[in-house]
Amino acid sequence: FVQLFQALLEHRFLEGRWDQIASGNLRLVVLQCLRLLVRDKNFQRRFLLRGGRDELISIFDAEGEKHYDESSGQSLVGRQDSLLQIASMLSKLEADVLVHCCKTTCYLLSTSDPYLLQCVLVILNTICAS
Repeated sequence: FVQLFQALLEHRFLEGRWDQIASGNLRLVVLQCLRLLVRDKNFQRRFLLRGGRDELISIFDAEGEKHYDESSGQSLVGRQDSLLQIASMLSKLEADVLVHCCKTTCYLLSTSDPYLLQCVLVILNTICAS
């Protein structure tokens, strides 16, 4: 699992490689794999040491902006999968990491997706409890 984790970080996630992935489905698979691995505290530590925090928060902010159609204010169906994976990853991290994504997290409180809302509430609760 360590080799898989390192390969995902180095070849698909860090150092601008995320933007090079053209397929939305491939991006989703990368996020799903990272989410599963980051459940483990050792992988969380490796993720943060390799600089994953800044990249993850940057992607979370970008996906959060896409979550709502600017013209109608309605939730966009189909774009929530990546955002949900990222929010789930963030909900496993410590408050000192989460404080950097408060704006997007608060913005997502108005989501109609119950799973995304659950992750958002966990993130905010973690921040408030610290």
